[in-house]
Amino acid sequence: MTLYFGFLPNYLQEIVQKLADVYQIDSAYSLTGLFAAAAASQGDRYQIIDPKGYRNAPALWLCQVGISGYGKSECGAWLMDPLLERDEKWHMDYKREYGHWLAMDAKERGEPPIEPKLVLNDYTPEALFDAMEKAGVYGILLYRDELTGWLKDIGRYGKSGEVEQYLSAWSQKAVRVTRLGRDDNFIKRPCFNVFGGIQPDIMREHLGKDDLIANGFNARLLFVFADENFSLNYFRECIPDSMKVAYKSLIDRLLQTACMEVKFSSAAERSFLAYWEDLQRRKVYARNMCRLLYSKLQIYVEKWAGLVELLANDGTPFAEIGGNSMDIAVAHMRVFEEWALKAYSIIYPDYNGVNSKTLLNKTDTLEQLIRNYPDMNKNLVSKGLGISRSLLSPSRNKVVPPEVNTGNGVIN
Repeated sequence: MTLYFGFLPNYLQEIVQKLADVYQIDSAYSLTGLFAAAAASQGDRYQIIDPKGYRNAPALWLCQVGISGYGKSECGAWLMDPLLERDEKWHMDYKREYGHWLAMDAKERGEPPIEPKLVLNDYTPEALFDAMEKAGVYGILLYRDELTGWLKDIGRYGKSGEVEQYLSAWSQKAVRVTRLGRDDNFIKRPCFNVFGGIQPDIMREHLGKDDLIANGFNARLLFVFADENFSLNYFRECIPDSMKVAYKSLIDRLLQTACMEVKFSSAAERSFLAYWEDLQRRKVYARNMCRLLYSKLQIYVEKWAGLVELLANDGTPFAEIGGNSMDIAVAHMRVFEEWALKAYSIIYPDYNGVNSKTLLNKTDTLEQLIRNYPDMNKNLVSKGLGISRSLLSPSRNKVVPPEVNTGNGVIN
């Protein structure tokens, strides 16, 4: 099971496939790395407006799962390189400006220049939220070859509600960080991207902690967990420089995008609502992590559709997300759901609600039929089940409206 990428312009399809061939990985890893780079390049300047009017930046938390020696890290490094080059340029510009500022008379200096940052990998929580505040609508990308370093660092500098701050940042809810002896940070609309990998053998150790399960932290991760099909043949080709130039040009265009709002077309809205309501019905009998996962997929599908539309148009933003882009996003979310369940089976195989099957009694089964198939042919169904047709009437079986698990799943 992998991700379709035929919607991309031809040159991007060739890049995704070439990366998969050169690094001998599934194309899902090169495609999701491309999405991670595009999301980080857009920050909060590209706001997706859903049917209720909520605004979502296309920020992603992508976790690529693969054993050591699998080529996901090298592929990710190639895709992140233009972002790191932009950070290097900003750093050099800052050093020059700071040198000029220092050379000025102290009475004429004014405020010192601010160094913008796009990518972080090693930081303290204070440095992260300081950078996030300064980044504004550009947002911050946490990029680490191995996300275990990030997970190990959580709580390293004290029990200060760091996980809760990450959860708020994911939901783009205001974050205020107060530290003794230094200025506060206030980020009204944080935009926080995460991209990196993890080895399956250590997933349980780092992601199976009670606090990461209970608060839905893990459900916010989009796991990329394709099958590892190792090639037995040495692939002699390398990635041509022309591909790097074309890819860097795309990232540069995305970094220069002005702030804009993107809404759903009528076709996209119909596709989105059908998928959202399907997940909502499944929440009724889902438990624990599966229910949290469905809530987050209801939001991720909007973000992913916005990125599909953007990349399909070679980085040129349009005012609407088309129906085809939403259909592709829905298909991708169904793959991410399977990958999440595969990851959960490793992280906590005995955790109830992940691998356990819900057993329904007769009443529950009839309620499911009535709720999910209101237009069914009751004569045929009752005959097939060998029951009275009247048992399929909503008035005979009280159906409780689906529970809406808002939690942290609503972005304001």
